[in-house]
Amino acid sequence: MSKIKIIIADDHELIRDCLVNLFSAEPEIEILGLANNGLVATQLARELSPDIILMDIDMPKLDGIEATKRVLADSTGIKVIAVTACTHESSIDSLLNAGCRGYIPKKLSFSNLIIAIKAVHSGSNYLCGVVDDDVFEDRLTVARKNCLIPELTKREKEVACLVANGLSSKLIATTLCVSTNTVIRHRHNIMDKLDLNNTADLTRYAIRERLISIF
Repeated sequence: MSKIKIIIADDHELIRDCLVNLFSAEPEIEILGLANNGLVATQLARELSPDIILMDIDMPKLDGIEATKRVLADSTGIKVIAVTACTHESSIDSLLNAGCRGYIPKKLSFSNLIIAIKAVHSGSNYLCGVVDDDVFEDRLTVARKNCLIPELTKREKEVACLVANGLSSKLIATTLCVSTNTVIRHRHNIMDKLDLNNTADLTRYAIRERLISIF
C-alpha cells in the first residue's frame, strides 16, 4: 500500500517539529516537506506533488487561504486540510471557498488529524472533528452564498478599517494621501456593496472579517 504523502505548512517551528515527531510513528504517512509560510507551501506543492497539504491560516508572506487557492489552481489532485487555531466562522467559510477538503482546530488531538488525513485521502471531507459529508456540504453551501457578497477592493478595505477604528473622513484622507471627496466616495461604495446602513454596521463587518481586532 502506497504511503499518503503530505506537506506541513505552519509558521511555528515548534508545531512543525511536533508533527514531524508524531508522524514518524505513522507508517502509512510520509512527510515530503515543511513550509514556514504560504509562499513556500505553494512552491513545495509544485515541486513535490503531495497528496495532502496540512495548511495553517495565519502565516507570513501568504496566508493559508490564498496559498490554498494557488495550490488548487495549479493542481486539482492535491487536497488541503486546514489545521489552525482559528475558529472564526468567516475564516472557515473562506477556507471552504478556497477549496479545503478538511478543517481541524489545533485544540483537537493528533488522532483526529490522522482520521482527517485518511478520510480526505479516501475522497471524503472532514470538518471540525466530525466526518460528515452532509454537514460539510451544508457549510460549503453557506460559504458559497456568502461569496455572493461583493468583494471590497484593497483601498476600500483600508478605508473600511480606518472608519471602523473611528477616524473621520478628513483624517482618513490625510492618512491615505487622497482627497476627502475620494474617501467619501469610497465610504459610499462600501456601504452600497455590503448593504450596510451606518458606521456601526461597518464596524461589525470589519470585526467579523478580521479587518480590525477588538482586543
